[in-house]
Amino acid sequence: MQEFEQNGEMRRQIGVIITCGTKETWRNTFDAMCENYYHDIEVGLQKEMVKNHCAFIVERVDAMASNIRVPQILKEHLVDGVFIIGGVYRESLIRLVQRYELPTVLIGRDHPKLDYVTSDYKDCVYKGIKYLLERGHRDILFINGPANSATTLPKEQGLQKAFDEISKQVSEKWCVQSEFSGDGGYWATKMAYENRKLRPTAIFAGSDTIAAGVLGYLYEQRLRVPDDVSVLAYERGMLTEYLTPVLTSIDVHKKEIGKRAGKIMMQRIAHPELPQQTSVVPAELYEGASVRRIGSTDDADEEKA
Repeated sequence: MQEFEQNGEMRRQIGVIITCGTKETWRNTFDAMCENYYHDIEVGLQKEMVKNHCAFIVERVDAMASNIRVPQILKEHLVDGVFIIGGVYRESLIRLVQRYELPTVLIGRDHPKLDYVTSDYKDCVYKGIKYLLERGHRDILFINGPANSATTLPKEQGLQKAFDEISKQVSEKWCVQSEFSGDGGYWATKMAYENRKLRPTAIFAGSDTIAAGVLGYLYEQRLRVPDDVSVLAYERGMLTEYLTPVLTSIDVHKKEIGKRAGKIMMQRIAHPELPQQTSVVPAELYEGASVRRIGSTDDADEEKA
């Protein structure tokens, strides 16, 4: 074990590998899903690690490269265990980490053999679409993540489930894909409006960063949220509460995800013989000010006025 002494106590070092998709990003730019996802998870993770006298070493890895490099924290044997955070990476990264035979916990996706903590992505999107449908929206644009994300397919399944169960009046699902970034959200929205000529009454963004880009495009077009277009976000991270208006979002409880992941890591270190440990954290809808009910009495009164 890579223990070190501090104030007379032996402490462990735990690695955190942040999977950056197709590029490495600086922590303070927040131009990728992994950074926003990690930011809030770190709060819960850190509390659990500090409680157990552990320190962090964080490394960002281009996890979609054809030849994934060995993370330095593994190559230098600096850590006693490792968290892998994110949903955009090749399976070869998992195999590479497994060679070092360290306690490993995935955060943000599942795995048939490794410990993990994640969300029910299908249910998250189902909840969001259902919420919009119940508020009268029928022309809904869903901006999903990129095709190489492990979360994209279950989100599409949640979209389909909501339409199948709740709305027989929707003849077509409007679904586009975007990188997990504000720039990606902006261009996905622009293409939907200008190339496909879509006019949604509501947009469900597949991440907070995508939602920020959606708002940027709508602002340029002088479309007001929620008066002209309702916007629903996914995650409820730090961006959600500081955007204007405060976004209604699917809260995946990232701090709780971090906390549970920390507990599983400590259990794995203490008891390597345990069977696979998994946890799926339930999500719930957080109501902000970005979704408007349509087709209601209030709307009729406004039109008369």
